[in-house]
Amino acid sequence: MEVMTVPLPETANGTLSLRAKEPILDLLKDKSVLAIGPGITIDPETVALIGEILPRIQCPLVLDADALNAISSHKDWLGKLKSETVLTPHPKEMSRLTGVSTQEIQRNRVATASKFATDHSLTLVLKGSPSLIGLADGTVVINSTGNAGMATGGSGDVLTGIIAGLMAQGLPSQQASIAGSYIHGQAADHFAETESETTLIAGDLLRCLPETLKRIFP
Repeated sequence: MEVMTVPLPETANGTLSLRAKEPILDLLKDKSVLAIGPGITIDPETVALIGEILPRIQCPLVLDADALNAISSHKDWLGKLKSETVLTPHPKEMSRLTGVSTQEIQRNRVATASKFATDHSLTLVLKGSPSLIGLADGTVVINSTGNAGMATGGSGDVLTGIIAGLMAQGLPSQQASIAGSYIHGQAADHFAETESETTLIAGDLLRCLPETLKRIFP
């Protein structure tokens, strides 16, 4: 197991407790990026914890999954996010964040990504076919990689990790989001080419990353 973990106070339901606030903030003091959301649940106390720590996070931030769901029920928290923040919603999560129906978002994907990124001065990765990267100046970058096999649970969590990893290596949030989306999709395309788009799962993306990076950076 390569993953390093730190035990944090839990609720009775086994989710992150408000008592984890200070330990988390202490852990962040020398960190270059924080990714938060996948798997944390929307337990009320965990949601409250997110609200407590967001204003005090100084490092660049990637928000996904349940972190987005927490913000969707407290939209004023968007004003607490700094410019080096990346949000990575799928269309349903985007619907919750904006109050606009998923169907309307899908009809106006480019305009939606541009407006949200501009209104909140951050980077938005609107996942889908194709994924769009909305930048704070209103620019929208259309990602050219990826396939339908990526529409499985956990695929977006891998994207969050890739973007955070690139930011940890010094890339600004906008460049990390563009490059991360491309690499993520290219890993899926590599698996579809060598194996099968139909059987693609999130773990396959991880296994394909080394070869994908070799192809991109020979």
